[in-house]
Amino acid sequence: MKRVHYILGTLDDDDIDWLVTISQRRKVKPSEALIEAGQPSNAIYLILEGAFAVFAKHALQHPVAHLSSGDVAGEMSFIDGYAPSATVQAVEPGLVLAIPKDQLAVKLKQDICFAARFYEAISTLLSIRLRGTLKQVPQSADGVGHNLEMENRWELGIVRYDWLLRRLRHEAFGPL
Repeated sequence: MKRVHYILGTLDDDDIDWLVTISQRRKVKPSEALIEAGQPSNAIYLILEGAFAVFAKHALQHPVAHLSSGDVAGEMSFIDGYAPSATVQAVEPGLVLAIPKDQLAVKLKQDICFAARFYEAISTLLSIRLRGTLKQVPQSADGVGHNLEMENRWELGIVRYDWLLRRLRHEAFGPL
């Protein structure tokens, strides 16, 4: 499941354009930590390519989760203000879109409409993640339980994610 679809399906086009404008594409090498448990992180990451393992702070031998293209990392510590509770490490070469937390925080304070959409998207994402963890979500064909409104956002998010990847491929940085 590409969790970013819920975010992109809730934000509007101007929101997404702003996020792309302030973000940086970052290549990640295998075994490189994107986020380290207990250490401040300065970005929220949209994973564009690659595979990442998530390790709990005190259990670094076995991953508790895996992330890949379309997943989001770093949003929990942004929301609650605590240091990350897990380490996110690349399993293979990856490419992420790093959204600077400081610029995001300023935008959230200055643009209440953006803030409402952003927090709704993140709260939906976290709710789906928790329900999935607890296995309390009825499963649909794609493995995700959701209502009609969430289905519409999911579909819109798919379109916007494809647009986002196409846009980034044509930026001055060169192809993904």
